[in-house]
Amino acid sequence: ELPPGVACVSLPDKLFALLSDTENPQGLALVCHSPVLDEPAGPARGDGLYLVADGIADPGNLGTMIRTADAFAFSAVLLTSGTVWPMNPKVIRAAMGASFHLPLILFQDITAVAEWLAAAAIPLIAADPQGDQPVTGLAAGGAALVIGNEAHGLSSEARRLADHLVSIPMPGRAESLNAAAAAAICAYELMRKNQMRGDHPCKS
Repeated sequence: ELPPGVACVSLPDKLFALLSDTENPQGLALVCHSPVLDEPAGPARGDGLYLVADGIADPGNLGTMIRTADAFAFSAVLLTSGTVWPMNPKVIRAAMGASFHLPLILFQDITAVAEWLAAAAIPLIAADPQGDQPVTGLAAGGAALVIGNEAHGLSSEARRLADHLVSIPMPGRAESLNAAAAAAICAYELMRKNQMRGDHPCKS
């Protein structure tokens, strides 16, 4: 059922297929305003949790990361200009509706992200396989998790700006984790730390 005032247009199958980028569309399409913000609507929350996608190229990874941030009650997802467009159809599908649940904010680069977060004294925590601190050792409180490009990892600028370089203990034989999988593990740990402190970050 659609809310009152929402127009519903029925299209022939051939015309609907032209509007869809999938071979077997489910038969429903929504036309709406993009939720992406060109700039922050206000200052960052000191007790907030933020996921920073810095150069994420794969739409499936970004969509999964947005869905993860939504699941763990992050305040927003911050995207640098080198990241895939968050309204890419594959991103939206992978996010499973989460793209409309929390702010998606565009930034020119990781430096602009760091400056915005610094005003609220939010530490920049970058995930890196060579990080000198396990993600489980982080202190409780607000934080911004940076996930770098799938192929190249963190940029030199992200490394320079990061307050902590954290890694995920991997006693198995795999050399690395998928970017979205690493983001999920780190995001869960940040959420857990915040809950231990008694603060529950809300979306704003």
